Amino acid sequence: MKYLFPLLIITLLAGSFRAAEAQVVNQGNMYIPPDGEAAAFGDLLITDTATVHNAGNLYALNNITNLGETGYDGGTLTLAGQNLQTLNGNAIFFTSNLVIDNSGGGVSMRKRYSVSQVANFVSGIVDVPFTQEPLEFNPGGNTGNAVPATGASDQSHVEGYVLQLGKGAFTFPLGDGIRYQPISVQLKTNNGGLRGRYIPGDAGGAPYLNSGLSSTPLLRYNTLEYWDLLPLGNAVGRVTIHYDTYRDFGIGADYSNALKVAHKQNGGWTNDGGIVSGDINEGTVTTEGDISNWNRFTLGSVTTISPLPNDVLDFMATQDNCDVLISWNSAVENGLFAYEVQYSTDGVRFKTVGTLPATGNGSFYQYRFTPMNGRVYFRLLLRGLNGEQVFTKMLVFNMNCTGNAHSATVYPNPVTMGNDLHVNLLGFRGKITGMVYDVAGRRIFVTALENGNNNVAVRDLAVGTYQLIIYSDDEREVYRIVVTN
Repeated sequence: MKYLFPLLIITLLAGSFRAAEAQVVNQGNMYIPPDGEAAAFGDLLITDTATVHNAGNLYALNNITNLGETGYDGGTLTLAGQNLQTLNGNAIFFTSNLVIDNSGGGVSMRKRYSVSQVANFVSGIVDVPFTQEPLEFNPGGNTGNAVPATGASDQSHVEGYVLQLGKGAFTFPLGDGIRYQPISVQLKTNNGGLRGRYIPGDAGGAPYLNSGLSSTPLLRYNTLEYWDLLPLGNAVGRVTIHYDTYRDFGIGADYSNALKVAHKQNGGWTNDGGIVSGDINEGTVTTEGDISNWNRFTLGSVTTISPLPNDVLDFMATQDNCDVLISWNSAVENGLFAYEVQYSTDGVRFKTVGTLPATGNGSFYQYRFTPMNGRVYFRLLLRGLNGEQVFTKMLVFNMNCTGNAHSATVYPNPVTMGNDLHVNLLGFRGKITGMVYDVAGRRIFVTALENGNNNVAVRDLAVGTYQLIIYSDDEREVYRIVVTN
């Protein structure tokens, strides 16, 4: 016989039930038998005098605040809300099984939830922001087998901290709230638990050492993501990195030999070897042996064909009259979408002045730009197919455009729609006038100019190509202006 209690308030005093409207309040002893079901449609409050023993199925559709006693009683807690569910309280919520099935706003776990049998991810992101309040997988002692997490995906995973207290194989169900980015371990020893989280960022530069499981130093490590694995006691086992095209662009044709597990430890990056399974787009890399000194892990490479992430070669700038030619080569472009040429006059504040799509097979690239005179700065922004961003080194260039008796520097060119054009004049005589024409020969506007720097308001011009003609008493200069969005 099943017992279904779809109540907004459940008050358990001397075995009686009472329904009202705002929340589910448990002040006494609540027991759900193996064939029983209970549903809390409002907020569920378990008071400090209450106990919940769930051998069946408890469905929570809203927030949970746990101040009381719960246990591993063989049952399943299902978080099945349609809006954000917040899990609070000052007591750990123990449950044998946990199901995440919130297709609305996901789950915000502010207090530790401990699972002893299995956690199943169906729908919804679980935000676990506090180091000391992780989603815990506890088989009931450090000698037990690791509690599994099943069903994790882009649509349902943990963004934050996960703690595994068991031994054996376990895949941390981690991600960044957008994509599922797991890391796996095979633990021989796990005394105290192993805590993991995923960070979409750079684990930090450090020297490449030869003291890893492999003595071959790394050449590169992935600066776009890493996993932080921290034992709370003593843990020994292997690590498996999962790679894909999300934040791992820059994998070349030699991936099976190039890819390694990069391990940040002892003040540097070490190579813990690489047993590769998969293809150039998706697969795994496993350490050659056991790890006992844990820290940060990511994908590494020992070749330039797999630069992790993409890098450019021969990035340089050369002067051509009053223009600068910016050029570079790229040998590997797997997962790369485009290059953005960025320009700065102070080396701090950069803006994009041009975008070139990646060809996908490596190529030579060149971009022409008219900067101001003096010291200027350039860099490239590499954009991945999934929004990843990597900056190249910065080029410092001294622009010296003097011409003959007079000179004109027009920058930035191309100019982004909505910005002003700067026209720097030197040595022009008499009255100076600037006229802007469109490609059909129609004059758009006329503006007075003078020697020195002039700001020409072109913010109202549509995207396209124009001519700027500069007239003085004895000179006429024509410049092609490009307005981009």
